[in-house]
Amino acid sequence: MLTRVYAALFIILLASRTAIALSITTPTSGTSVAQGGTLTVHVVNTNSGVTQVLLAGSLVSVAGLSITSTLQTAQSAMDFTVPIPQTMKPGTYRLAVLDATSAQTLQNTTNMAGPVTVVVVPSVAITALSLQPTPITLRYVGDRASVRVIGTGSGLYAELTESPGVTFQSSDASVATVDSAGRVTGIGAGTATITARYNSLTASVQVVVPTAIRGDLDGNGRVDLYDLARLLTWLDTPAASPNDARDLNGDGLINDLDARILITLCTYPRCATHP
Repeated sequence: MLTRVYAALFIILLASRTAIALSITTPTSGTSVAQGGTLTVHVVNTNSGVTQVLLAGSLVSVAGLSITSTLQTAQSAMDFTVPIPQTMKPGTYRLAVLDATSAQTLQNTTNMAGPVTVVVVPSVAITALSLQPTPITLRYVGDRASVRVIGTGSGLYAELTESPGVTFQSSDASVATVDSAGRVTGIGAGTATITARYNSLTASVQVVVPTAIRGDLDGNGRVDLYDLARLLTWLDTPAASPNDARDLNGDGLINDLDARILITLCTYPRCATHP
């Protein structure tokens, strides 16, 4: 009896192994392609039952493409040509191929090759760097903003914010921090400088975090329904720092208790926006 069970399990495992018919031989993960260029994707197929293959992943969707290839029975290999738009943002994208012979096989992710990563790079040499917006004025401690990194060269420009070659640094992490995607968070009142680096180029922007009225989350000098509405959008999220202006009770969490406290701080009765 056990022998039959083991034999059945072996057949199931063998079937699941042989079901994976597709593989991507080129590009390999980390391959670079320039804006405005083309990428050749070479796919090997070992199953004659696969008659249609779909190219998928963020590289295809962001480029606004829909690419399938209809195969001849027992075709063992195929090439996809992927045009990269000149306007595509430099950055890391994913690429995969799936068996699209039928709706059922398309949903079977066990027969998917990839994903592999492809790095889109600027089509020209970047000679200058700038940041947007400048300056950055946050409304309260805990407020967030995003920095865009713009590279220019030969009269062309490219947004480099998501490029793997870009790094960010804050001059004072007690005032503002910045993550690898350029998202800036106010940590404490004061002024800090955010610097972006791309190869040997750098650009900086000043970040100002004000000392605000307690409960004033939009920086208009009063506490009202607009501040309450803003706080409610952050319910049940962690505070950005121990002195986050949204965490009014200092428990490290933005929740309905903070909303109740904010109501008691309203400038006008019933949290009205004017007298």
